[in-house]
Amino acid sequence: DQAGANAIVRLCLALQRIGYQHPALGFAAMVVGRDPHVRALLGDLQDAVSGKLTLNLASLRMDRSGSRLGVDLRLPVTLDLAAYQARVEAASQRLGWHYEEVEHLPPMYLPAETPFLQCLRHGFEQVTGLSGQPQASGEASYARGLPHCVAFGARLPGRPLTQHGANEYAEVADLLTACEIYAQTLHDLQAQPLL
Repeated sequence: DQAGANAIVRLCLALQRIGYQHPALGFAAMVVGRDPHVRALLGDLQDAVSGKLTLNLASLRMDRSGSRLGVDLRLPVTLDLAAYQARVEAASQRLGWHYEEVEHLPPMYLPAETPFLQCLRHGFEQVTGLSGQPQASGEASYARGLPHCVAFGARLPGRPLTQHGANEYAEVADLLTACEIYAQTLHDLQAQPLL
């Protein structure tokens, strides 16, 4: 989760506590540990636009012949990709590991001043009376498939984050408010020129 709680890391910590030794356990427990930003390995990588780099330890396979860790990284949108890749490669070599990038999805980012984002913000503010300051999200979205598109969720302040968790839910009143926000926004978007 966003706070750095990860089942694989917890398992590796527990295995170390009962005496198991393996380089992958050490990496998961000591390098990743409870820091989803892996500052011990890569330093403090962040930007003002989207925040800090986050790492999710997604898979672990280890046996007598070796180990393989699968990680999902969310990079700050303004991070220089080549410089980042060189940093990861150097850090991996220091640990005696091999680094392989399986897939890279470019960031989905539009400045908050983009006219249609301002339209989305206006729709949210008109219905709720609250600030509609755009929020950055590291989540993957179908919006990636379309140019000049963003994920637009009507998450209301003060509500618990339940998505992708056990017993995920939304309050009926919040869903109705979201419908009003979307209706207002669609109405407002009709007046916007196409990009």
